[in-house]
Amino acid sequence: MGMWAGAAMSKSEAAPMIHQFTLDTLECNLTSFIMSWLAVNANGERYGAEMPFEPMLTNARMNTPGNVAWSIFDSDYEKYIMQQQPERFDRFTDGLDAVMEKWLGNGKLIKADTLEDLAKQLDIPADTFKATVERYNSMADAGEDIDFDVPAQWLAPVKTAPFYATKNVCSTLTIPFGLHVNADSQVLTAEDEPIAGLFAIGNVQGDFFGKDYPVHCPGVSHGRCVTFGQLVGEACAKGTTIGELDFA
Repeated sequence: MGMWAGAAMSKSEAAPMIHQFTLDTLECNLTSFIMSWLAVNANGERYGAEMPFEPMLTNARMNTPGNVAWSIFDSDYEKYIMQQQPERFDRFTDGLDAVMEKWLGNGKLIKADTLEDLAKQLDIPADTFKATVERYNSMADAGEDIDFDVPAQWLAPVKTAPFYATKNVCSTLTIPFGLHVNADSQVLTAEDEPIAGLFAIGNVQGDFFGKDYPVHCPGVSHGRCVTFGQLVGEACAKGTTIGELDFA
């Protein structure tokens, strides 16, 4: 409708809001959406910083060979849940055993007594995978991730059998991209001229993100809806623009 009124589309690139999140995450908190486990690609190689909610890992995940990636953890997983999520440990572990058995039954969780067998089940090169695990473990023991700079609290060594793997699956929630606007949230033409009386906020507002959605900035989506909504409302009520409002 904005374009019918002469508006242009955002001149910045679209920024997909992609998370390592599926409906399965709601059932089990061992997925990479919540936990920082060793992440490997189809070549058995580590491919990024495993910090949950970080867009860098999601972007790296979307570029893995064959669009395949796995989270790897061992039978000491409760220890690392406590280490990484101490405030939520009880909630995360309540009923976890039953869910894991269910996932083992439907193939969402892979279990093996050796790293070699786990690699075989995942169809990844065993030698490369074992070398990746050994390097990751050595850095976790030293408390310093010299490859991807994951803080020591979020490193979870893979040492104690049995070993587990879950797929790292990404889902697109929305794509923040919309009409071309200025700093006053006024909708603009292709020539950057404001269209009188037309404003855009929230996910219909373009020119806010560029290429990437920063998931490490809490409230950035709802926050801009609420903030610009109020500012535009005040400006319209006073017959002015956001930039001309008096906040004294």
